Amino acid sequence: MDTLTSQEPYSTDLPLQISGVAPNTIRELSGIYPTFVSAFKELVSNAYDADATLVTIHLSPDLSTITVEDDGLGMTPFEFQSEYIRIGGSTQRRGEDLTPGGRRPIGRKGIGFLAVARYCRIVEVHSHTDRVVTRFEDIVLESWPGVPQPMRIPFFQGPFARALEPFTTVQAVRCGTIELTPDEYSQDGIAVELSAEAYDKFREQTLIIQHAVDCSTVDLQAIIDYDYLLDLGDDHNLEALEDFCQVRLVSNTEKSSCTRVTLHLREFAQRELQAPQRRGRVRNVASASGLNRFLWRLSRSVPISYDLSSQELERHGLKALMIPMSPTPFTIKVIDMGNETHELKRPLLREMNVAETEQSILVRHPVRIESNGLVAQGYLLGFSQPIFPAELRGIAIRVRGVEIGIPDFLGIANDLPVKYRSFLSQVMGEIIVTQGLDAVSAITPGRAGFYAENAQFQALRRHLVGDGVVELGALGHVLKRLWEQHSVESSVTRIVQEARRRREAFLDVSQTLTGLSVGSRYGRTLRRMFSRSDIVANGLTHVPEYQVQLPSTIGNCTLELSDSVAEDYELDVEHSIVRLNRNADMWNSSLYILGRDLKISLRDGKPDDPVCEIDFSTNIIYINWMHPTRSKMGDTMFVKSALSWRIAYLAANGDVDLMMNLAHRMLSFMV
Repeated sequence: MDTLTSQEPYSTDLPLQISGVAPNTIRELSGIYPTFVSAFKELVSNAYDADATLVTIHLSPDLSTITVEDDGLGMTPFEFQSEYIRIGGSTQRRGEDLTPGGRRPIGRKGIGFLAVARYCRIVEVHSHTDRVVTRFEDIVLESWPGVPQPMRIPFFQGPFARALEPFTTVQAVRCGTIELTPDEYSQDGIAVELSAEAYDKFREQTLIIQHAVDCSTVDLQAIIDYDYLLDLGDDHNLEALEDFCQVRLVSNTEKSSCTRVTLHLREFAQRELQAPQRRGRVRNVASASGLNRFLWRLSRSVPISYDLSSQELERHGLKALMIPMSPTPFTIKVIDMGNETHELKRPLLREMNVAETEQSILVRHPVRIESNGLVAQGYLLGFSQPIFPAELRGIAIRVRGVEIGIPDFLGIANDLPVKYRSFLSQVMGEIIVTQGLDAVSAITPGRAGFYAENAQFQALRRHLVGDGVVELGALGHVLKRLWEQHSVESSVTRIVQEARRRREAFLDVSQTLTGLSVGSRYGRTLRRMFSRSDIVANGLTHVPEYQVQLPSTIGNCTLELSDSVAEDYELDVEHSIVRLNRNADMWNSSLYILGRDLKISLRDGKPDDPVCEIDFSTNIIYINWMHPTRSKMGDTMFVKSALSWRIAYLAANGDVDLMMNLAHRMLSFMV
């Protein structure tokens, strides 16, 4: 292929086998990554496991190719052959708990090689490492009758032997605990030459030839043909397949360690990335452009830091999320189609507008789990309103820095009590697993979820959501608090709305009288009435004043009247206090009508007491607030009706027709 050149002095095309599985199995394995981003993140995981500190993602202008470059350890040709390109290869390293840089490795499934197969036609891999590999070859010396001369014994065979021969050095030759002396052997390229005496001495025994291969002298360049591989018929023997991957070793003595993987995307994957943003207001990630969706979901699923600094996390009360994802830095940068560079950060609160979010977090429930070898910590957060983007809803679980599956409520959403279900849209969680939930035994292929039977996952699930019916775990605590806060808010809202409706009804009467006094035939009559001083009350003045009853507590909150609240009320979740603004206009009992400053006095009257009276000597309007008519009409209509009929009665001065017409005109004016 024209992407590989042959001008270098050391180069070879390498035939590689995959494994003894059927082609249809290969296709099935490549399909366990349901989205391109779920497959792509495996490339990032490979870079992380290679101790990279910087991963750079290059996007071509037309999004037909994506290149992932990292500054990690790089691959030796042997690692490429035995681990990268081989199904199950990385499981051979399962006993390694830490990478050379001290990281706990992400990959161990051994199928990452096929992750992007469904989305790419071909993949180019370039890798360079500065490591010297020490290898051991066991060779059994056959029993030859008489060895009159030195014997040449090859110890390095295979497709890499010729290219790496100049860089291979024999370090020692042993037979059991005996190390051969330089007089007993010598190196001859990729073979050792044993003296006749040494051969005779160790015949029918196993020699261990320790040799070092300086892999820093070559680059590995490969092309994997996924089109060819996935189009194979089921009758193909993959153990004999040698032409799906073209590999070349090229001499190089200058570059530092790195790996570069270039994906040549299939058309459908390219179209997904090129998809434009949906029209209208975009609140959810699903409505963003294809590329922005890809980058957002990638940033959520790989081991990078949050979009909030340590200081911001601490300010939001989220110190448990300050656990470093890695003992060494790990950064991902994206170079977009316009050659602009920006760093990926894991979205948490910043997209929800931090300034408002700080006010809207009603519940912070810390999570700390130590059970059955599992150690995890984090938070569940309950918000006052539904969370947007909606993709942040649910409980996200990170193992070794990688998000497993998509955030959800671990399968109990439909089993919850009905009163709690509507509050799930207001809950998000971040759980970081620091010990346990090993990738092999607990996490499904493609990192799409957990095996339900795994004991550590069961412990995690039990702590977070219980059984979803009787015991609801940490989630139940958050949902209960949200439900309680909703009940409190509903009760406070009813109190505030009742006060507002009363006040609005009084103001409507004032505005109606002002309008009728200047623009109707009743103007002179009304002005004359409000200029009188002989109108006095005689029925309600001696009735006890009605006190608007405010409860001392609402739910689990104490109710207080306060002078320091800017709005009508304030809910202090942290201290379980509801503060009503005593200076809010809704509590105002004064009213200005046609030149008079009047005060409204609600009275605790009886059914046979007057409904309403006006006393111009004291400028007080009395309303029998306990009159049974109010319960039938409602507060607003009762106030309007009581005042309209009383004012019409007083203004008409005995003229029944005028009273009826004026009252009806006032009431119709206020509709």
